[in-house]
Amino acid sequence: MLLQQETTRYYQLVACDAVTPTQNCTTAITASGTTAGEVDNTAPTVTITAPAQNEVLPSNTTSTTLTVSTNEPATCKWSTTNTTYGNMTNTMSGSGSTSHSLAITVASGTSYTRYVACSDSSNNASTTQGRDFSVATFVPDTSAPTGSLGVTVGSPTATSLTISWNALQMQHLQ
Repeated sequence: MLLQQETTRYYQLVACDAVTPTQNCTTAITASGTTAGEVDNTAPTVTITAPAQNEVLPSNTTSTTLTVSTNEPATCKWSTTNTTYGNMTNTMSGSGSTSHSLAITVASGTSYTRYVACSDSSNNASTTQGRDFSVATFVPDTSAPTGSLGVTVGSPTATSLTISWNALQMQHLQ
């Protein structure tokens, strides 16, 4: 008989004599028990999938998403300090699933570190993992255009002056 985990079963042993098996019977033993469930003592495996470690986001970035995957349904928490799951107070979205995320508002020229730990339904907490990333500093272009304008000044008269030039073409930086 295949037994399901954590199921209560009742058993009764009845003894009867061989001459009249339906009349001379005695209940010898009555028992019950619950089948044992599998004990989960393994913490979830946690993988931070984005942003990449030490990734530098473009300077115009205003938000990013920290994404985490686990190998079993879990609840993931995050912190700005390196601490254990039990001390983290912020929960990522995706509780009870294997995909978790956190939207983060970011600013140009700023570095960030987020720490993540996850726990399964048996309260097995993972070790804390950190992820460092930053947003590039915006550097405005303050350089004057280069090149020759080819300015030509004509002969002035009492009422006019003719000036002509060639327009510069924009150079794109790569």
